[in-house]
Amino acid sequence: MSSTMVLSQRTHPPSLLANRILDDLRIDLVKPHQLNHSNNRVIFPILQSYTDSGHRSPRRRLMSALRQNLRYQAIVLGIFGLGLLYILLTVKISSFADFQSLLIALAYTYGLLLTIFCMGHGLVSIPRRMWVASSLDTELREIERAAVTAWEQKADAEDQVALISGEIAGWERECEGRDDPQASWVRELALQNPDPGAAVDPVPATDGRHLDEEYLSGLTRRARKSHFRLLKAQTYWRWILRRAGYLYDLKSSAETSGRRIDWKLSSPGRVGRVFPAGVQYMWYLKVLPWWKKALAVFTAVVSVVIVWSEMVHNWNHPVLSLVGIIIRATGQNWFFLEVRPPFL
Repeated sequence: MSSTMVLSQRTHPPSLLANRILDDLRIDLVKPHQLNHSNNRVIFPILQSYTDSGHRSPRRRLMSALRQNLRYQAIVLGIFGLGLLYILLTVKISSFADFQSLLIALAYTYGLLLTIFCMGHGLVSIPRRMWVASSLDTELREIERAAVTAWEQKADAEDQVALISGEIAGWERECEGRDDPQASWVRELALQNPDPGAAVDPVPATDGRHLDEEYLSGLTRRARKSHFRLLKAQTYWRWILRRAGYLYDLKSSAETSGRRIDWKLSSPGRVGRVFPAGVQYMWYLKVLPWWKKALAVFTAVVSVVIVWSEMVHNWNHPVLSLVGIIIRATGQNWFFLEVRPPFL
């Protein structure tokens, strides 16, 4: 990748400077943006469907992935077409420039809606999690509430795995004495998904079903997804147990008169073992809670400033707008870094 630095001293006002920067970035980044958009909308979903497919043949897996994504793209294009037709019938458009402006406005609206919907995950959840983690009692209540949900998810995943394993075991009994590809496929599934032995459903697993390639591919996909779901639930449950043990050790040590933490259900970690018991007590029970509260307040203030910067675009007289203040502070002397990859 080659890069060039362009130094310019001009008398443009900050508003023109911002427009110049946006125009240059729009021109230089249009191709990477289009490539990224095509990856997210077309290539990555096809690769994901190809990986999730239960077919054994690469050709059948590719055809299944293309069929699933074509159905999705047809639904999206149909909704977009109906919405565009409604807008064209209700909005007066006299030229192609008006139509182009309408498409740009729709694109910006779509981006703003995504930003608003996704903004809460970072700007709200991060300060809230930090504030909750600063109190032992509050975090213990949260972890106990999360433990109920984690246990139910783990139990549901185990039941689903047992149900699919029983279904595979039923087909294995049906295929005894057969030596065709479908019977070999069923035996491979039986080896990968052993039957736990307990009958989950009294109804026979093979009742009213025909064993063919489409059914076996769907069964393989369901077995794989249920196995991944069980692994995820078990990992989350183990994390809940470790976190709960850590919090209960801190809680019991805070309620005693001693100046040390008695690690019974957890450990201080590799770094924590280096420090003596008194330093561990001061850090985990005195310093760390106030540090988390300070970080929570700081991230909350930053979140408010970011939201305000998105709402206010006054470059001449910015009010608590980080983008406006930075552009306003550049004045007449400004630097522009232009990066041009060789493949553009």
